[in-house]
Amino acid sequence: MRNDNTEELLIVSRTDSTLKVEWSNRDIPKSLALTIFSLGFWLIWTPATIYITFLLFTSSGDSWYFFSVWLLMGYPGVFVSTYQWLIRWSHETIEIDNERYRHHFVGFPSWLQKNWDAKEITKIHFGCYDDATFQSLNIVRARSWGTIVALDIIAMWATDDIKRELFDLIRGHLDSIGSSIPIVDNDRSRESE
Repeated sequence: MRNDNTEELLIVSRTDSTLKVEWSNRDIPKSLALTIFSLGFWLIWTPATIYITFLLFTSSGDSWYFFSVWLLMGYPGVFVSTYQWLIRWSHETIEIDNERYRHHFVGFPSWLQKNWDAKEITKIHFGCYDDATFQSLNIVRARSWGTIVALDIIAMWATDDIKRELFDLIRGHLDSIGSSIPIVDNDRSRESE
């Protein structure tokens, strides 16, 4: 089922070669499942990390090895999950043409922004990426020095209707400019219809 107000939430600008789409994550409908999962993760992970920190400073013997190794992932998990919550209220913009792909959040540091050469993009993917639980809209970029890929998730907090609208806008634009970037649609809801 598609939300008729979807078009009003996305600000679309087009030229002959460039598609620019802007939206406010504050205003768009949010994915309830992702919201519950992320909140649950944060409510468990953060107190566990603080408790393990306490145990690290109060433990005796060899157990401090385990605690210090565990904390190598504990605090990054706390900060990344907090950053994801900040994105939930940000203003997001993407631009794509034959030369560049740009994705940024207004007010966030420039090193968090994506500014990729379009030749490096290996695919644009909508659906459950690598058997993930939640549907997402992803831009996948191959690194020049190996098989490691970079993944950019667009409109992470948005409902599937918003992600579908964005995907259709990107696909339509790339088709109109004759881009050779592969587009993959793995939408589970459409497979069941």
